[in-house]
Amino acid sequence: MSTSDNNGTKSGGVHLGEAIRQARVALGLSLRQLAETVNVHHSFLARLESGDYQTAKPAFLQRLSRVLELDERDLFSLAGLDAPEGLPTFTPYLRAKYEMTDEAAKALQEYFIFVTDKYHVREKDHPPAA
Repeated sequence: MSTSDNNGTKSGGVHLGEAIRQARVALGLSLRQLAETVNVHHSFLARLESGDYQTAKPAFLQRLSRVLELDERDLFSLAGLDAPEGLPTFTPYLRAKYEMTDEAAKALQEYFIFVTDKYHVREKDHPPAA
């Protein structure tokens, strides 16, 4: 179990711990079940979810993203880390860069989907990392 304790906080939007908690609850996992699955102590996971820690090591975030069925780029963005490849998806990028309410983020996401559908905007293929 490795963490990087960062006392910085982000205002507005979902924090890393909140995103983890929401995904865990949506999958019906207890804190202890998730901790065991990703091989960390449950107290670390509880502190991460509560916001005591703002980031974690990349390998842990990758394990977590697989178990919670989240895009790892999103977790990296919320943790203030550069993703190994590619960019975060639209909403986590906005939340990381701008202070906004959940309502504003949801509205922007919905409008982004509208624009991408209307103008046939597609994500670019990214070459493999060197």
